[in-house]
Amino acid sequence: MSNDERTELQLLRQENELMKMQHNAMEQQIVELQSQVANLQKVMTQVLKDLTGHDERHATMLGELNGLKESVMDSNSLNMTTEDSGSSMRSIPAPSKVLVNNQKKKDNRLFELRRITKDCMHVDDEEAGLRLYKLQKTMVHVVSDLKNYMKDKNEDVCKSWKSIDISTQRIAFEMVEREAVSLGVPLNLCIGYWGARRLISKSWANALRTTKKHVGSGGCFCNSVLFIS
Repeated sequence: MSNDERTELQLLRQENELMKMQHNAMEQQIVELQSQVANLQKVMTQVLKDLTGHDERHATMLGELNGLKESVMDSNSLNMTTEDSGSSMRSIPAPSKVLVNNQKKKDNRLFELRRITKDCMHVDDEEAGLRLYKLQKTMVHVVSDLKNYMKDKNEDVCKSWKSIDISTQRIAFEMVEREAVSLGVPLNLCIGYWGARRLISKSWANALRTTKKHVGSGGCFCNSVLFIS
């Protein structure tokens, strides 16, 4: 073997050794990257768990706050009710909002309103149901009258029911109870206006939701109110 061949062979061996070193270094980098990826996956998994837990806690807190707000509103309404001359007539507390029957959730307050109409007005169940149905149909007029009242006070008529001032809500409750008296439904027996609140709040929400579907979120709703089921 000539000197040139030996030199070339030596260079090839050195180049081969260098390539092996580079290959080993790349493998080490790959191992390190795989380890980093695995760590990042663990961190992301924990972050997702934390976010899920945060969302659940947030939803729970929001539900508790809404419940507390409604309880405060019920308490305020009850306090205002005791100032009325006829406050002693209010003797029926609010029932549970949801009644589970045959695995289906139903609004227990409507059943209770029908029952107290039947028992207190001494009518049969069919007549009690008819009176309650007629009262529900008059909510379109109550919503319209309430909206006009709010406009006169420069109040926003496009906000949710829970955002309406409690004093304005009480005006609405009294409107509903006047309609109820004319139809023979004893809402004035409900402690804290719970019967009137059930009817007007649902009607307000239905009207607002229905109109937003037609005119967009920037529009205000008209006098239409869906029948409350």
